[in-house]
Amino acid sequence: MSGVSSMSTGSVTTSSNRSAIRISASLVPVCVQVGVSLGVNPSYLQRWVDSVDLEALEAGLIDANQVSDLVKWITDCTDRTDVAFLVGEVFDFDFFPAVTTYLRSLDCLRNLRCDIGFIQRLFSPQFCIEVKEVGEWIEVRLGVLDAAVNDQLDPLIVRFAVSGVMTFCQKLLASLLQEDGFIEGFYFRESEPDSVDDYRNYLKSPLHFGADFDGFIVPRSLLDLPLRGALPMLNAKARARLVEVSNTLIEADTLAEKLLEAFHQHHRLLSLPLPATAAHFNVSERTLQRRLQAESVTFFELQEQAKRLVATELLKKGTSTDDVAEQLGFADRRSFCRAFKRWFDKSPSAFRAEITS
Repeated sequence: MSGVSSMSTGSVTTSSNRSAIRISASLVPVCVQVGVSLGVNPSYLQRWVDSVDLEALEAGLIDANQVSDLVKWITDCTDRTDVAFLVGEVFDFDFFPAVTTYLRSLDCLRNLRCDIGFIQRLFSPQFCIEVKEVGEWIEVRLGVLDAAVNDQLDPLIVRFAVSGVMTFCQKLLASLLQEDGFIEGFYFRESEPDSVDDYRNYLKSPLHFGADFDGFIVPRSLLDLPLRGALPMLNAKARARLVEVSNTLIEADTLAEKLLEAFHQHHRLLSLPLPATAAHFNVSERTLQRRLQAESVTFFELQEQAKRLVATELLKKGTSTDDVAEQLGFADRRSFCRAFKRWFDKSPSAFRAEITS
């Protein structure tokens, strides 16, 4: 590994910008472990370790930029293109042992499907795992909840994240089912990369690039297949702890983050005034305003930010302009079009034409 020998005076460069995405702190020891296994001198990781927010570690989440900086640095310095796959193979929820206990004691994958939101939140509150039943197949789609954030992400980091998560999911399914080969195929939105051999070496199912989603497909019959490690009472206890920790993470979010998530999930809130939204959160109007003021943001700014995001998501899905206007709480199509023009300096029809061209 020629890259390793050139690192005698090198050190990882950390990003000065705070990421909009937080991910599991369990990736910290995993990335260090992978770096050392590839021949990186542990002392060269010291600058990166010094930059880690210890409070974030204790909360179980860390700024995604810190991990991506390290992964890119190890990749550059070792001339290895498979670092993300190695991280996926080694990763486990070390900071959340209840997750591992829950997974190992499951009686069937259908229960995991029902609880996937809790697992997702512990990996990253901004990350999304969508499970869809399509005929005889189950589609597992990976992504970021906020489309605006996703558009700002470095494509290389997206590639690292997707390939690492898919490798981890392959390992998890093989462990639970005690057999390989259940994944029908892996799908990637990106075009076929130069490092496609890494994908073939680590992912043991057919690869499909240029797809309309990142994720994989498994037979629907797997959902109710009995798992040999089933321990229902232990699983119930682990699940209760998992829910408790997950809810703690939600409480750790700012009120602004909670409002944006609520607006995104419940479109009816986009048309409600401040008093009605305060009632939805079981707080007084004055309390809501005061807490948002402490976070240097107003209710109307957040509501408009959410409307912008939801508008683009609905238009991308092919929702009619009239229906988008109604879901966002506008009086009519014309009012919505004026607002959209103000937001993006283009009409909804022009936006739709751009994304379909």
